[in-house]
Amino acid sequence: MTQEEFNTWKLDPVTREFLGSMNRRINEVKDQLLMQAGLSPVEDRFLCGMAYAYSEMRDVSFEEMEENKNA
Repeated sequence: MTQEEFNTWKLDPVTREFLGSMNRRINEVKDQLLMQAGLSPVEDRFLCGMAYAYSEMRDVSFEEMEENKNA
């Protein structure tokens, strides 16, 4: 994949919808944490992990994809 192909993919309507859903899910997890943080440390860590995973998917870069391809 070239940088240009990656940029085109990032601008594709389907990709933009997917990335938007990641933002919505991150916000949902944050809201859950705001409402119940401290009730269960295990649940808190689980929700933090979910938010981190969603943000990793949302923030993927061309350089990261190239590094993983060559690993």
